[in-house]
Amino acid sequence: MNVKIIELLEILDEEAACYQEMQRVLTDEATSISLTRKQRFDQVQREKELWVAKLQRHEEKRTILVGQLSEAYRTAGNAMTISRLAQVVEPSARRHLLDRAGRLRSIIGDVREKNRRNQRMINQNLDLIKGSLKLLTHLIEDSSVYQKPGTHQPSLGYHAGGGRFICGSV
Repeated sequence: MNVKIIELLEILDEEAACYQEMQRVLTDEATSISLTRKQRFDQVQREKELWVAKLQRHEEKRTILVGQLSEAYRTAGNAMTISRLAQVVEPSARRHLLDRAGRLRSIIGDVREKNRRNQRMINQNLDLIKGSLKLLTHLIEDSSVYQKPGTHQPSLGYHAGGGRFICGSV
């Protein structure tokens, strides 16, 4: 089997392992999303950023390696994918490549779904916080002793701005 193919298989395995760790982090994120556990949520976000950076490095390695393999197998400059590469390599490597690619696709799909679900929960929490702040802001403004500058309230009791004479002399 070609050395580059073996290297690609190793990168695919490492990338799949990173995505499995991302699955774990996303599960932690889902449990830490609440209005009361901000420190844990922040810690999970930092861990998530680290795994995203690792995944990006593995993707870059994989892209470079697939480009080199594309040149080695002279695939006419078409965009190379693992599936296309599997069509031009020897049968022993084909099965390994397709198995690894299928496993990676499955894990990536799960990670995307968990991330999408967590994002919806985060957005719901943000909407709750914004609603609470809006409610509190209106409660504070409505019960203030002094009015905001520039907002003139008519005198209480008579909205026409004038008073009534009950008696002509005092």
